[in-house]
Amino acid sequence: MRLPSLASRVAWAQALLSAAALSLVCLATSLGVRTLFMAKADAALHDLMQPIVAYLDQGRTDWQLLAAEIEEIRPRDTAVEVRPLQGGGLLLRAGGRLALEHPARGCSAYRVWRVCTATGRGFRVTAAKNRTSELATTNTLMLTMTGACLIAGIAVAAASGAVTRRALRPLADLRARVAAIVPGAEQTLGRTSRVRELAVLEERFDDLLLRFNAALAREKRFTAHASHELRTPLTIARAEIEDAATGELHERAQRALAALSRLEKLVEVLLWFARAQTRLDGEAMDLVNIADIVTTEIAGLRRTAPARSIAAELPDEALVHGEEQLLARAIANLIDNACRHGDQSPICVRIARHSDALVLEIENGGSGIPAHARESVFEPFFRGPDSAEGFGLGLPFARAVARAHGGDVEFGSRAAGRTEVTLRLPLVAWSDRA
Repeated sequence: MRLPSLASRVAWAQALLSAAALSLVCLATSLGVRTLFMAKADAALHDLMQPIVAYLDQGRTDWQLLAAEIEEIRPRDTAVEVRPLQGGGLLLRAGGRLALEHPARGCSAYRVWRVCTATGRGFRVTAAKNRTSELATTNTLMLTMTGACLIAGIAVAAASGAVTRRALRPLADLRARVAAIVPGAEQTLGRTSRVRELAVLEERFDDLLLRFNAALAREKRFTAHASHELRTPLTIARAEIEDAATGELHERAQRALAALSRLEKLVEVLLWFARAQTRLDGEAMDLVNIADIVTTEIAGLRRTAPARSIAAELPDEALVHGEEQLLARAIANLIDNACRHGDQSPICVRIARHSDALVLEIENGGSGIPAHARESVFEPFFRGPDSAEGFGLGLPFARAVARAHGGDVEFGSRAAGRTEVTLRLPLVAWSDRA
């Protein structure tokens, strides 16, 4: 189905709006002209009746003289009648008979006549004006205005398309520039538009391109590092197995098994890391007690490394919405990272509540990580000089898990000689120990 263009929609809207405006102008003009003519007729009739009422209020009843006076001041298209106020026959008529209902007071319209009534002492004076010529003039004016409005409406409708296309030309140019961008080529639009809304759109689109290019670059680096990490143990295992056929079978087989074991661990870590990159399904997320996960990890560490001293400050419950396996593995990575890269001083593990967030703080002693490398350690496969045994995925995995749950992992600010890593997650419920 072919969708209508923005230019055509705007042109139609402009044409309809112009037609509505012209119709209102015609209607208002018609009502104004009719009201003006009617007011003018009422004023003329009152001017005609005023001296007649004044004459009758003086108690004078010379009807022939009054009729002569009325004929002198009466316009040709008006008629006058005088009747008793309390009923009775006609006392005076000038200008023909008025075959219509006389209003009790004020003015009213009857066919082509405009009729007004005034009362004096015992008499009622009725004057009427034939508005045939005025109505003809009004109708001619309305026809002329209607024709002019139709012509103007057709002209506006014809010009709307061209005007709209010209007004939307910067948007068409922007569309062409966007279509010409090659993904991953480090291209940007630049802020060239002189239209404020389009300039803001260019700025937002360039920001999106920069973030896309950065994400693409990270994926390329990740792929390159992963390929290298996978190739190395495979190469070692292949070489050792090939050499095993020539002798020294046991020693070479052990080296091959060690390489395959490292490859197995790497594949497992990569699978977990890929799982952390995917969007979490809200229906599959459960309430997870972070305090229980930390307690379990610390208990396991005390069994495997009883000499390692760990101090823990944990609440009874610290509940979050999440996937328990991912959160448990991320917390295990953070604690293991503190054990492997810290000195022999005690490791401090704390869970605190900051407003509506849960904050897990893991602090260890040692030389720490230099300030310039604190963001680099969150890049996949980045390893420091003392991390030869790892894959460089522990902290990146923990941050990916935290961000998938609406939180983050970052370094805290501690005294010199101490390193603190904090895991922040949205808190659902909190309960301190009794």
